[in-house]
Amino acid sequence: MNIRIIIAAAALCAVASQASAKEKIYVNSDVTTHIVMPENIKMVDLSTAKIIGNQCADNIVRVKPFMESDSLPSGYREGELMGTLTLIGERHLAQYDVVYTSVPSRATSIHRVQYAAMDSYINPEVSMPQSEMARYAWAVYGSGRRYNQVVSKAHGMKAIVNNIYSVGDYFFIDYSLQNRTKIPYDIAEVRVKLTDKKEVKATNSQTVELTPAYSLNLARKFKKNYR
Repeated sequence: MNIRIIIAAAALCAVASQASAKEKIYVNSDVTTHIVMPENIKMVDLSTAKIIGNQCADNIVRVKPFMESDSLPSGYREGELMGTLTLIGERHLAQYDVVYTSVPSRATSIHRVQYAAMDSYINPEVSMPQSEMARYAWAVYGSGRRYNQVVSKAHGMKAIVNNIYSVGDYFFIDYSLQNRTKIPYDIAEVRVKLTDKKEVKATNSQTVELTPAYSLNLARKFKKNYR
C-alpha cells in the first residue's frame, strides 16, 4: 500500500484555497491537530506549504501550521485561511478548510471524521474496506462452528477449521489452534495456499499462495488455545 502526502503546485493552491470546504478545522502552532478517519487513508493532500503534517497511523493524520523556527512567532493572522486539507480513504473522501487561530484553546486537537461529512467515490483498488472486513470477521467469530471434520493433528498441536464464508471476492476462514503441550507456541507465519484436490504430475503448478487481506485476533504466541 502506497501512502502519499502531496503538496500541490502554486497555481493549484490558489484555486484550492478559494474553494469552500464543508467544514473548518482550526489550527495553532502550539497544538498538533489529529484527524481520525473511520476508514484507512489512501492519500492526503495539503493545498499549500503553510500546512505541514504526516500520516501517523493507517487512519490518522496530524497537521500543524508551518513555521520557519519554533522560537519565532508565527506571521499568520487570526482567522486566516491557510489552505485546504483533503483526505482520501478506501471508499470516501473528506475536505476541510484549515483556519489559523492565535488562541491555542480554540485549536482542534482531535477531529473525528463522520461518514455524514464525507463524499462517496469508487476506488477501483479497494473492493472491500478493512472496516467492512472487520465487521464480517466479527460476525463470523460470533457464529457457531459448522465444520466438524476439517481437523489436523501433529506434535501435540491440533488445527480446526470452524467456518468458511464467502462475501464478494473474499473468503473468510475461521480456524482454531489447540496446544496440547506444556510449551507456549510461537506463530512464525501464517500461509494460505490454494491447492488442487487432485494433483496431476504433468501439470507444472497446482498450488497458488494467497496473501491474507485482513486478520482478526492476530497473535504471535499462545499457550493453549488460539482462534
